[in-house]
Amino acid sequence: MPFALLGARALQSGGIYILGILAPLLLLHRRARAGAARFPWTRVGFLLAAAYALFPLNNIILWLRQPKEIDSSILSSNLSSAVLVSGVMMLLIGVLDKRPIISPNDSSGAKTTLMESFHKGVVWASLLFGLYLLVQFFSGFDFFSQYAFREDRRFLNGTYRVTGFTSHPVTMAGVSLAFFAYYGTLAAKNRDTRAFLVSGAHLVFILMTGCRSPALTAGAIGMLLPLFAGSEFSRKQRLAWGFAVLAASVMLGFHLGIWERFKELPMQLETTGLADARIVFWKVHWAMFLDSPWLGQGAYWMDQAIRLDYYEKLGFGDFPRKYNSHNLFLEILSTVGIVGALCLFILGFLLVRGIKEYLNQHSSRELKLAFSCFSVAFFANLLHGLTENTYFDAPIAYVYIGFLWVLTWAGVAERLDSR
Repeated sequence: MPFALLGARALQSGGIYILGILAPLLLLHRRARAGAARFPWTRVGFLLAAAYALFPLNNIILWLRQPKEIDSSILSSNLSSAVLVSGVMMLLIGVLDKRPIISPNDSSGAKTTLMESFHKGVVWASLLFGLYLLVQFFSGFDFFSQYAFREDRRFLNGTYRVTGFTSHPVTMAGVSLAFFAYYGTLAAKNRDTRAFLVSGAHLVFILMTGCRSPALTAGAIGMLLPLFAGSEFSRKQRLAWGFAVLAASVMLGFHLGIWERFKELPMQLETTGLADARIVFWKVHWAMFLDSPWLGQGAYWMDQAIRLDYYEKLGFGDFPRKYNSHNLFLEILSTVGIVGALCLFILGFLLVRGIKEYLNQHSSRELKLAFSCFSVAFFANLLHGLTENTYFDAPIAYVYIGFLWVLTWAGVAERLDSR
């Protein structure tokens, strides 16, 4: 699974479907006996499926208000199909599994061997992934580029912005940001050297992408990580750790070329009048939201030229990049409006609360810690979402869905081991 999550999109989706859902279902779920704590499959599955369905439902409501010619893509969602598949599979498991949720008598000695295996796999996957990124960084080689070498992503110092197995450096940075925050939190809470090395490696990967927002997000998360450290660390030690992370990030960023990306901002302001093209994206999508604040414009209708019409109407017809908002929150508001945004927030809140309640009642410290790490990692790309549509980017979404399935099956395995 770790190798799949750091791989190409097809490998990510195949890894989730085969290694994250099918194989554990066959190997673990059939072994479950009465009395083992059962994961709240139905509740979590419904919430995931509902979050995916929100976007096509919004499309249909807008169509009913003003019928037009449509095609099957009206049923597509901004969220990855892995969210829907995971939700449906959890619903099916919940329907088939009628055993009561009962805590085992003693789970203190249970070993989360599945989580340990996953962590070891992440170490090796990150190592091999890092070797490929080094090749990209110094040569510009891109396995998926039709030109093989990407001269258009070159730093001023001669090195190249890495993309990993994704199509863009920003996507690559979002993937590594998830691993950086997860394993950074694990290192802070558990004083885990292996987790610290993994987190540090992915911080370097983020800086190698040359992406400014993820680098700043990683720096902010890195400075906050000492707050999660155990009581054995004094306040001075935590402050020293935070500033050490910041200093290391600045020095690495300078040597890896990201400082040059920050220096481009005043150059762009001088030549185009804009410090960043995102300002145009934000203006356009803010106008779209104001014109339809309650239900938004609809993802389907935006792809059917509404977005382009707004670029023209606001005087940006000659702007070369008529892209999406590059802001997760503004994209949600302009797409499904205030009503849809509130629905997503409620679904997310219920999802987190449901999993947390289950873990508090039925799981060991290791899995509770894993969920804390997952929460910090989720927050990291939520913060990154201020400048990107992070969770609408499939490779980033796949990482979190993969994490969720690992946590789920680790809980099932833990209960079986404790019997």
